[in-house]
Amino acid sequence: MNRCIRIIFVLSLTLLLLFTSAGNVFASQDGLLSVIIANACNFRSGPGLSYPILMTVYKGEALADTGQSIPADGYTWFSFLGWKATTSQVIAGWLAFSYIDQYFTYPTCVTSKYALNLYSSESDNSYLGSDVPANADLYDGIRPALWLYSNLYYLKITNYYYNGRFYDLGGTRYVHTNFRTSSPSNYYLQFTLD
Repeated sequence: MNRCIRIIFVLSLTLLLLFTSAGNVFASQDGLLSVIIANACNFRSGPGLSYPILMTVYKGEALADTGQSIPADGYTWFSFLGWKATTSQVIAGWLAFSYIDQYFTYPTCVTSKYALNLYSSESDNSYLGSDVPANADLYDGIRPALWLYSNLYYLKITNYYYNGRFYDLGGTRYVHTNFRTSSPSNYYLQFTLD
């Protein structure tokens, strides 16, 4: 009897862990936004030139820095999330960076290209009924919102600056990034690269 209870307990725990991890695949992963500044560069499956190319990313495309870096093959490799338009999915990969060839940079400002719906969470069902106006500079409280992303789909903000006035949103809010495109001109966000 004890053995049967232990088996049921282990199976229940395993199922719980599986469902929990499956549900967290697209949970928030906050970090730096980055923008490709090279005409084109290879997004690889690992930190080195011997790893397969997952896709090519082009000038102006946005990626989400996952915070890992590894030196290899004479470069420093950085890990990112990117949108692969041909398969319509977010993929994890690596980009090379060297002091001679600069492939990406972090924008100094993020501005809303259009009026952006405000959400209370990373869900389209949580629309708050208000918007950030077009041409507003987005902030997380102190810094530009370029520091805070959520899986390429939503940008986390707490404030924005518009027409010479600072607006406090009263807590963490989210706006769409529309990174699910291969064309930077379709982004809901405008990046300033100083």
